Amino acid sequence: MEPPRSADELLASTLRTGDVVVFNRFCRSLAPHRAALCLASKYGLSGDGRGCWDHAALVVRDRRTDVAYLLEGGAGAVTMRTYEERMGEFADATEAVLLRAGAEASDAAAAGLDRLLRDELRLRPSPDGFDAAGASRCDNLAEVYRQLRAQQAPRVARRADGDADAGCTFGAPLVARGLQRLGLVDGGVAVERVTPAQLFSLRRAPQVVLR
Repeated sequence: MEPPRSADELLASTLRTGDVVVFNRFCRSLAPHRAALCLASKYGLSGDGRGCWDHAALVVRDRRTDVAYLLEGGAGAVTMRTYEERMGEFADATEAVLLRAGAEASDAAAAGLDRLLRDELRLRPSPDGFDAAGASRCDNLAEVYRQLRAQQAPRVARRADGDADAGCTFGAPLVARGLQRLGLVDGGVAVERVTPAQLFSLRRAPQVVLR
């Protein structure tokens, strides 16, 4: 007899590429260095830090293995970890809401997302899932958030060769960028300006409270 499956495992079996998880983390429940970044995110995005959706992740279901991953951009780099692993790590330290994608992504849209993951973010298999080859492109979070609050387009990061980067790879901007590739967000949206809370209005999708 198989052991009972957790709620996260059961939900993971229903996830589709293009689903989005939006988080309101309880910063003081996190490890010190993560708590500091969490507080900076909250106060930078909301202005007062209360009730702030401060992080987001994009669901990517591996078409070969059928495993559901969460694509996230953090202070260190872009990663993909299994849905169950990441939700287990957040545990009781966060509120979370799932925004459903709706229909399955078309083959063309899925190919566009694959190019983003493979060629632009350069995600490669690692012992924990998938890791990007380089660091996150949003180096100065305080400045990025200041510009967002001032309704300015954040500074475009530059690669070593001097070409403009395709967009911020931190948090909600990364999620919005992935949604654009899937055709779920209009191509005219400036993804580098998207905050976690704005994903609710961008998607207007059915919602499931996870935490």
